[in-house]
Amino acid sequence: MMDATTLLQIGSTATVNASLCALVGCVLARWWLLRAGARPQDGLLVHLRAWERSAAVLGLVGQGLAMWAAAAVMMGHTLPEAAAMLPTMLAKTSYGRAGVVAFVFLACASFMAWRSALTVFQCAAALGLLGLFALARASVSHGGEGGILTLGMAIEWLHLVLIALWVGGVAIAGWCVLPAAQMSAPTSAVLHRYLESLSLAATAALGGIVLTGVVNAWARLGLPMHLVDTGYGLTLIVKLVCVGAAAALGGYNKLIGFPALIRHDSASAKVIAILRLESVLLAGALVAAAVLTSQQPPAAM
Repeated sequence: MMDATTLLQIGSTATVNASLCALVGCVLARWWLLRAGARPQDGLLVHLRAWERSAAVLGLVGQGLAMWAAAAVMMGHTLPEAAAMLPTMLAKTSYGRAGVVAFVFLACASFMAWRSALTVFQCAAALGLLGLFALARASVSHGGEGGILTLGMAIEWLHLVLIALWVGGVAIAGWCVLPAAQMSAPTSAVLHRYLESLSLAATAALGGIVLTGVVNAWARLGLPMHLVDTGYGLTLIVKLVCVGAAAALGGYNKLIGFPALIRHDSASAKVIAILRLESVLLAGALVAAAVLTSQQPPAAM
């Protein structure tokens, strides 16, 4: 049974990653809609603001809790004891300093989302800040253990960014943009271009995720047998099953759902349901990934 520290470590990691996905998804959706001709006062973009703000708050809280959990793990203390040692950990360890840098980048992106509705230029700036946040997060992951200027670090960062793009794009489309489109009735051209951008980005992200995921799995498992005879390997299988099922649903929407929706110029309830199911499966993959970060890879033992 997991102790409180491990549960907080896994929960906060999953929360931060989910927040990153949601923020990337919101900012990309806003960018795609603005470029497609939507106006800042349109219902779709107004609805996105609430999601951006909620994701920002969730991410900042999650990052703070992640640092608290990290202090407890690194110092071997209970959570109450670690709270008093947190400032020391943040100031005097590379992990803590990376956590502070990550928090600053996320806070800057969050401030932009809270301050005003983002323009196209501000969307690009916010995505840049979120990319730097992901870089700081990757630097304290298994992939960053060899140092910042390493291939493993670059692959880990790219993997995290692509996951945020895919998960965020799908989740925001299914839970925010398309339901709002049913009420605000945007022009068909705006909806079409948005769906085309989403489909293209999700497809490219999935291809990159598969490549970087294979490299990461090979480096951390060490031997193929570790996929089935270690807890790390079994957790990885759960993650792969979730990703595979989500990819199948995404393929259906790309080949059948989105084209049908575009032909009928309306947000199909079936497409929305599939996007939501896909996002739930991807949320499961995020939780599995958080569990993996709390475990020692077989190749490192």
